[in-house]
Amino acid sequence: MKMTTWRTWPGAAMALAAVVGLVTLAGCGGGGSTKAPTTLSLSGDHIQTTTLVAGMSELCGVVGDTKTEPALVKTTYFDGPYPDMHLLAAIVSGTERAKLLAGMETFERDALLPTLPPTSGADAAALYKLGAADLTRLRVKLASCPNA
Repeated sequence: MKMTTWRTWPGAAMALAAVVGLVTLAGCGGGGSTKAPTTLSLSGDHIQTTTLVAGMSELCGVVGDTKTEPALVKTTYFDGPYPDMHLLAAIVSGTERAKLLAGMETFERDALLPTLPPTSGADAAALYKLGAADLTRLRVKLASCPNA
């Protein structure tokens, strides 16, 4: 049987510290939490994800309105999901923001015309898909939209 001496303790202590460090890192989960956030940060403000989810739900309804109630689209969009879409655009950044703003501009141009063009349904669905993709990247869960 080998005796432990004062020379073997430093090596054993280093090995123990390494094991404890690895276990701690594994416990922290290097990949982060998989839990969906309840708020998102915008310039230090905390935006409730339920606000954005409700806006997307309203946008889903607008997509359906382009087919069934085209005369209401302007009102239902600008009085409904419009501010929430701008809020989402302010939260995302880079290419995602540019794509979302471009999709919003395309659909808003349709909605402001006296008569919706035939492409408005596809433009609204494309806008919904852009917003849904952004929220998915932010780990915010959405119900499916049968209209998009």
